[in-house]
Amino acid sequence: MNGSSSERTYGAVARTLHWLVVVLLAAQFYVGWTMPHIRKTTPQEGLVEVHMSLGALLLFVVVARLVWRIMRPTPLITTMKPWERMVARGTHDLLYLLLLLIPFLGWAAAGYFGYSPHLFGMTVLPAIANGDAEWAHTSGDVHGFLTWVLLGAAGLHVAGALYHYFILHDRIMQRMLPGV
Repeated sequence: MNGSSSERTYGAVARTLHWLVVVLLAAQFYVGWTMPHIRKTTPQEGLVEVHMSLGALLLFVVVARLVWRIMRPTPLITTMKPWERMVARGTHDLLYLLLLLIPFLGWAAAGYFGYSPHLFGMTVLPAIANGDAEWAHTSGDVHGFLTWVLLGAAGLHVAGALYHYFILHDRIMQRMLPGV
């Protein structure tokens, strides 16, 4: 199957990037939930390092997904009501905004705590804040809060897909499922 999209289904590239984001987010939520609370004295090791690496990878995949989506716009569904399109567009826009903003805020907070974020020990990311930047400390708190907003937006996204599948009985959800 090629990477293109049609009204019937998304292309293989779009679906792969979508599900990769889902898997990375699930891993990030798990690691973020189980890792120690970050303080200036918390070492950059273990789950903290994994969390930062996953965040860097997630940011990279989300940017790739956004570029792909811009190059190959979302297939329009002519059967959706205007309010459904508005809610879907708003939810997708919010998801993209949060998926870009949350890692950036975490990256800034990493600089405040004196960490050098790596992509799984290979590529060192440049610092975007230093240990004296109070805004970067605050960005860590905002990072944590927006994570809950992201969880709610993702829940709304899933609820919308299930609404289309179980209530409307259309094929909106199947367009993003692998192998369909």
